[in-house]
Formats: sequence, C-alpha cells, structure tokens
Amino acid sequence: MKAPFLWLAWVTVATAEVEVVAHPAVECAPGKTIVWTAAMQAAFDRLIGPKSSTPFDRVDPPNPLVARMRDFRWKEEDVLPKDGWFAVAGPSTLELTEQANAKWRKLVGGEGKPFSSGGSGLAAFVGIRRDFLFAKEFAPSGAAKLTWQPTGGGVKFFGVKGDASYEFGEQVRVLAFRPSEGTYALQFLSKKGDDTMILYLPKEGQPMMEAIRWVETWKRGWGSAEEAKMEWNEKRLHEGDDLRIPEIQLDAAQDLGAKFSGNLFFKKSQTPWRVAQATTSASLGVDAKGVKFQSTAAMEIRPFGGVTDLQKAFPRRFWFDRPFFLFLWREKAEWPCAAVWFGSVEGLMK
Repeated sequence: MKAPFLWLAWVTVATAEVEVVAHPAVECAPGKTIVWTAAMQAAFDRLIGPKSSTPFDRVDPPNPLVARMRDFRWKEEDVLPKDGWFAVAGPSTLELTEQANAKWRKLVGGEGKPFSSGGSGLAAFVGIRRDFLFAKEFAPSGAAKLTWQPTGGGVKFFGVKGDASYEFGEQVRVLAFRPSEGTYALQFLSKKGDDTMILYLPKEGQPMMEAIRWVETWKRGWGSAEEAKMEWNEKRLHEGDDLRIPEIQLDAAQDLGAKFSGNLFFKKSQTPWRVAQATTSASLGVDAKGVKFQSTAAMEIRPFGGVTDLQKAFPRRFWFDRPFFLFLWREKAEWPCAAVWFGSVEGLMK
C-alpha cells in the first residue's frame, strides 16, 4: 500500500453519527460511531501533562477531561507506530507551524498543511500515520453485501470461509470466543512489523475503556494455554470458520476546544492560561489488503486575555454485522494508538 490516504480530514467534520473524542473514557452504544486516537493525548502531554516545560498546578473550575488526561499513564514510544509519528511543541509561532506541516508532508509523502496557529502562547502539533498490509490478502465480497444489524442495509465486506480459512490460521488470532453470548475478538497480524488490527464484537454497547482493558487482557493471555486444535475454542482461525469484516473508509474531525474549559494555572506563573485551540482528525481505511490510518492533533494555550484435515473442525462464524470495536494496537503495547466504536454504518462502505 504505497499510495497514501486521500487526506480529507480537515474539511470533514464529525456528524451526528460520528464523534472524535480526546480520551477513551466514553460510553459506546448503538447508533453512533466514536473515534479515539492517541494524537490529542500526545499534544496535551506536551503543554499540560508530564512533558510540559512548566509544571502544571490546577484548572479552575475543575474540568473532568483535563483531570482524566492528566492521570492518563502510557508509554508513548510503545503505543504510537514505530517511525510513524511526530510531535513538535513550543512557542506558537509561524516557524513552529511550518515545521509541523513540513513533518506532516514528509510523513505522508504528499502535500497538505493541516496545522495552523494563532501566533501567540504555546502550541503542540502531532501527526500519526500507519499503513500496513495483512500477512495474507483476504477475499473481497464483490456484489454481495453484509446486512448491518439491527437497522438493516447492506455494506461491502471481505473475509474468508470454508476450507480456505485454514490458510489464515497464522495471521488471525482468536483472542476470545463466547458463542453463548455472541461475543468474540480477533487479532489480525501485519505482513511485517508489530502493527496489528483487533476487532471486538461485544454483546451490547460497552464503555470504550472497559473494552480496551478486556481486549488487553485477552491479548496478553493469548497463547498461555495449550492449543485446542480444530475445536470451538482454538486460538487461531481454522478450516470451516466464516469471517466477514465490513470495508471501512472513515474520515472525521472534531473541534474539542469547548471541552477544555477553565483557567489553567502553572506553578511558575500567576497568570491563568486558557486552551485556545484543540482540534483533532482521523482517517481510517480497511479493506481486504490491509489498513491505512492517519491522525492529527493541534493544541494551543494562551495567557488569559489573549486571542482566544484429520479431524473435522468446529465451524465458527465471525460476522461483524452489528456494532463492534476496532483497535490499532502494537503487539507489546499496553494501549492501542486508536480505537473506534462502529455503533452505526457511518464509515462502512455501502
């Protein structure tokens, strides 16, 4: 996948059915697609979090989102894609903005100026890109459609079924399979590197943080027990399994400035600061060949007052035909670098 995304995020705004959030502490329910990427957290950390040049004291009045992001603990270098991101921070000048845009163009191998600033205060800009191929290409559905539950309507899909599923056993891990609950989670390995995609179909809507913790536990425990070859609880895709995944092309952007309300106080300054800009965008494409992902985040803070074959296999069905989670997750990372709750057909190819 040498061709980059057709990057439309800065002109694509979140609709009533799509929301981009700054932190994964969010409820997920059918009817709405919710996107979180680590880009905004990386920007936040450089201005208000542990990477800030000035120790942060408090926000007044208290802001729950600021508190959650201050308490977020992660290893940035393990979570974000290797050699697939950048972050710049400092005085909000034209030079810093141009530096960020130049890094973005180098990262995506194309044109574009997704970052801008007001020219005062402090700013942080973050860009993420990761394209990867699946170890083995799946089969597209052609004219056939997958019926989205429970609202109906067909979406394009790809996958594998029957005897051919055996050929994908080394690249598709079954992290969890609970047929009585209609719940399962699968991990898809990339052709090279440690990037993976994880799909988790819960029984019903679930908080994103809880889903991440469940999947992280399953991922960590995969392979620790003896394999149950060809049985219902085998930990790899096997012959007879039926896998169907919607094709995805999702582009969204969100202005989160209002979410960071309140006066920010730093320990070395008596002057209150305000968040003047907090914008983020995400673009995700998934098809039979692999994954394409991009995300940006921009945050500015300003002083207050400024500008503001031997055994028959047990056949299993893995149809992602109702609301599900998608995570982009490096193999050994504690957190994903992106999480999407597909609570609607928004972003699925029709």
